[in-house]
Amino acid sequence: MIDGRQAIASDGGLIAESGQGCLVLQEGPRFKVRCLTLAPGEKRPHERHYHHAEQWVVVSGTALAHRGGEDLMLRETQALFVPLGVEHGLSNPGKIPLVLIEVQMGCYLADDDVAEPFPRIYLPLEGGGRSA
Repeated sequence: MIDGRQAIASDGGLIAESGQGCLVLQEGPRFKVRCLTLAPGEKRPHERHYHHAEQWVVVSGTALAHRGGEDLMLRETQALFVPLGVEHGLSNPGKIPLVLIEVQMGCYLADDDVAEPFPRIYLPLEGGGRSA
C-alpha cells in the first residue's frame, strides 16, 4: 500500500508488498524495483548487502541517508547510489511522508541478503563522562 491505496500493475494485477511501507513494482533476474514509504520520524536500520547494490531516488519528502560513514540530506528528485557491501541506512526527518524508489541490482536479491543490522557506536568522551 502506498498512501493507503493498493498499487495496480500495468497488466491489471496487484503489485506485491514485501513489507510494511514497501511495494515491489517490478522484478527481473538481476534487478528489483520497490517503492518505499517512511512516515515522519521513521528510521530503517543500518545494514549492508553481500550480493546487491542499491539506487535510491526521492519522489517526495526528505530523506536523511547514511552511506559508508557519511550522512546526506536528499530532497525530491535527488538520487543516491549505494555500492555493494557498503553500510547504509535511511530515515525521514521531515514532516511529510518520505516516498522513494529503490532499485536493487545484483546476482541475489532476496530479503536475507543483509548483514546483521548494526547500531551506531558512540565512544566515551575523554575522561569517561558525557558532556552536558
